[in-house]
Amino acid sequence: MSNPKRASDASDVEDALYTIPEHMKATTKKQRFNARALKKLQVESIKIEAEHAKQLHFMEVRFQERLNEIYEQRKLIINGEKTPTEEEANFPLFNSKEKNYQDAFDKLEQIWNEKNLADDVKGIPNFWLNVLLNYSITERMISLKDRKALAHLTDIKCTVDLDKPAFVLHFHFSPNSYFENDVLEKRYNLSYAIDAKEPLDYDGLTIDSTTATSINWKNGNNFTKKVVQKNLRHITTGKKRIEDRTVKTDSFFNFFEPPSRKFADTELSAYNALMADYEVGQLIRENIVPRAVLFYLGEYADVYIGEDCDDYDEKDEGNLSHVSKGEAVEIDNEDLQENTSDHGSGCDSSGQVTDAA
Repeated sequence: MSNPKRASDASDVEDALYTIPEHMKATTKKQRFNARALKKLQVESIKIEAEHAKQLHFMEVRFQERLNEIYEQRKLIINGEKTPTEEEANFPLFNSKEKNYQDAFDKLEQIWNEKNLADDVKGIPNFWLNVLLNYSITERMISLKDRKALAHLTDIKCTVDLDKPAFVLHFHFSPNSYFENDVLEKRYNLSYAIDAKEPLDYDGLTIDSTTATSINWKNGNNFTKKVVQKNLRHITTGKKRIEDRTVKTDSFFNFFEPPSRKFADTELSAYNALMADYEVGQLIRENIVPRAVLFYLGEYADVYIGEDCDDYDEKDEGNLSHVSKGEAVEIDNEDLQENTSDHGSGCDSSGQVTDAA
């Protein structure tokens, strides 16, 4: 009679062979002994990598503080709280390495100067709205309704925690008809710790959790929810009725409803949702916040490598010298007039955001 345990062991060995490189079958006992020593060295190198990540975090704190001093000046100009001097504005509006393009840009500015004579507008209205619309990652998150609220966005800044690896994105808003909050925050808690049980799984700084400000919507203006009518029929009587149900809808403001492990179907789906959310936060932190004016002008090469991108030219990555197809928008366009009248908020002819009394 065959031994079931021995048969099971043989099956396990056969299955294990599929996970091991072919060349390992020919290794000697001494070679495998040496390989085990190399793995132990690998753990030691991973400890140094974790320490490196920790030190980089401390550097980020210092440099983010210096960057935020510059971004504070940017905020003052955008919101009309500071008028730049001639010397401070002595820089080409558009840049091109090709002279014919540069000449064309200069001529365009002359035409605009003659056409758009009104010069009493303070700052740059709708600056951050146009920045977000000129970046493909955030543009596809924004609904038409979102644009009305995002027209009140006055600043996006990032701060980095000193005590622990974490960063916070701060979205500042002027008073508006849509929500009470003047600041919406999204916090990303990170970790550079090594798993004691699985040290070889270390993959650098990773996302641990996220939290966000709860939005206090005014007058039922919740852009993340909508009411739909559901036709229902009683199983026994066959009687029909219509029931209103509130469902989630696409909105940029879903960004402030971070994924929760509690409601995930599996641990893997929870991790994937957390990583996707973290990726968007990183793109805002690393691209939008430091390069905002380039997105506003359409000069940032919006190259994003994702699952939908099959063709990619490496020489285009990070190229800031050309103007993309991005087009600035004014919030008082015809598409929004009907919705704006419902909520009593929009923009006047100068592009400034106004609220109905």
